[in-house]
Amino acid sequence: MRNLTREVGSKAFVASGQETINLPRDYAYVDIMVELDCLITVSGGNTSGTLADNAPAQLIKTIEIRANGRDVIKSLDYSGLVRLTQLRYGTAPNNTILASGDNQTNTHCYVYGIIPQAMWRSVKPFDTLFNAKVLSTYEAIISFGATADIYSTAGNRTTAATGTVYLTCRESVGLPDNTILPINKEGTIESTVTATATEHKIPLNYAKDLSYRALVLRTLDGGAVSNSIINNIKLQSGGVIFYNVNGTRTRNRNKLIYSVETMPTGYYAIDMCEDGRLGDSLDTSGLSSLDLILDVTVGSGTTKIKVYTTEIILPTVVK
Repeated sequence: MRNLTREVGSKAFVASGQETINLPRDYAYVDIMVELDCLITVSGGNTSGTLADNAPAQLIKTIEIRANGRDVIKSLDYSGLVRLTQLRYGTAPNNTILASGDNQTNTHCYVYGIIPQAMWRSVKPFDTLFNAKVLSTYEAIISFGATADIYSTAGNRTTAATGTVYLTCRESVGLPDNTILPINKEGTIESTVTATATEHKIPLNYAKDLSYRALVLRTLDGGAVSNSIINNIKLQSGGVIFYNVNGTRTRNRNKLIYSVETMPTGYYAIDMCEDGRLGDSLDTSGLSSLDLILDVTVGSGTTKIKVYTTEIILPTVVK
């Protein structure tokens, strides 16, 4: 086995538009690196908006990786992916982001994220390579946001943007054509918090072929990330509790386990495989329910919790 790293496509930013990049199907995927390269101009008005986390990452609203025209392998908002990348790799990407929303002309910004196919921080990443050779199609579907999306609180200045999204793939050469491996699947669940509660429930998927590597929660108050929403996190199936830890202590454990210098505001992770042994993932095959039970305090604005799920899907032939 040997690795190949190459640039595989790009698309120009089109506000609120959608573009598709066809991905090669020659080898097995290790990861896909995403770069947003853009120029931002802010003019007029006298009130600056409050920038959202890692702005202008929000110019990419979501990225989906889709196989055979129907199977969604990855579905993530880009702002979240940038922070997930920081947690998974122990350092923030080489981002150049907006410092303020004041008047400026052609401020050059770079925002990066990595979409892992082989499982991050695992003892044997090879076990979860994604074999694209057996597919009929493999695509990255990029949904763009609008310039207003880069603000959590709007001002009255005018913002314009031009830019391009670039994809770079790292592939593994030499995997036999018919090899079928467990799939590292990622999705997003969003829940709105309408009132302070000790048991805010977010139901999770469970199935005979599904195990959870990790769950990452992001809390938003009026569009801004916040550490003031989650007080306690519990992961439970009926009377069986898999995780039950205070929010601040969860964040402290995350900082140490992921070796990040600063834990991103508003993020909380439950990692079932802290030492990288995927056999420790949470097998849901025998469960009749699985829920996140959160003790929450509603914010002053629209309060939302996003849950990023990292699942290991075992094809029937593998089991």
